[in-house]
Amino acid sequence: MTPAVVLLAIQLLTGPLGLAPCTVRLRVRVEPKAENRSITVTLDSPDFYRRSVHELKGDHAAATQPEQTYPALPPGTYEIRAVVTRPPQNDVHAVTTFLCGGSHE
Repeated sequence: MTPAVVLLAIQLLTGPLGLAPCTVRLRVRVEPKAENRSITVTLDSPDFYRRSVHELKGDHAAATQPEQTYPALPPGTYEIRAVVTRPPQNDVHAVTTFLCGGSHE
């Protein structure tokens, strides 16, 4: 059985010597199911927050969602969370974290 939502690919692009600022490219895969209504992706750290919400058309939705790019992220530990809304069932979550290194100044 495959997970209903997968953080498919996270590409972390960093500055010189792997230091901040970082750029993240993210792709999310959602198993098409009739009850899927939307996907919310958040990127969160103590100094940064972004949230996007996309409608899903149930079992007719594309499995792989459009790539999202987050450029010039400040240093810190980040959490990426993808949540598929599936009323009346429980929502489905996938979570991962990554580190964007300190400043090179």
